[in-house]
Amino acid sequence: GAVSANFLQRRTEAIDFMKRAEANNAQNATIYQSLGNWYAARQETEKAIQIFEKGLKFNPSNLFLNNEYINVLLDNKQYEKAAQAIEVNLASFTSSDRMNYLYGYVNQQLNNLSAARNYYNKSIDLYNYNFDAHYQLGLVYIDLFKGSNKQEDLQEAIRNIRNAYNLKPNDKVEIREENEQMKADLPVTLYK
Repeated sequence: GAVSANFLQRRTEAIDFMKRAEANNAQNATIYQSLGNWYAARQETEKAIQIFEKGLKFNPSNLFLNNEYINVLLDNKQYEKAAQAIEVNLASFTSSDRMNYLYGYVNQQLNNLSAARNYYNKSIDLYNYNFDAHYQLGLVYIDLFKGSNKQEDLQEAIRNIRNAYNLKPNDKVEIREENEQMKADLPVTLYK
């Protein structure tokens, strides 16, 4: 009990310190990252976003602060704002497989399937073992196939879903369940 009370007291003091530092326009990115995460954990999304944005004014190229900011935006389906943040990051980190993946994801959510496909492919080119990029790219090709009925789109969907399946064996059950749900929409089974 005493150790927990001591930890909680110190955590409260640390949060109070970070709030004072933020109010005094401290420029340390870690303060904004920690405080923003604290607000996000408390479900105070708008306050978390404000803190991250303030921290980014002082530290625009801090990758960790940018990642936390983008994650909160994505978790709260603020895709337009996330797209703007990712574009800024891609200007500095063009060879980041994660930023390219995230930009593909945002474009997919905004139904910009061609852009999503391009950014997922770039992410895979940068890191071929990216399960999420292969899987999401497969889903993009399924959507493209539904719109075009082009066999090439279907074949790419199958190839990418199978690549994802082979990359992450622990997610095979999830992929099989998704495959069962898609059977009604597709003329083939994505994974046997």
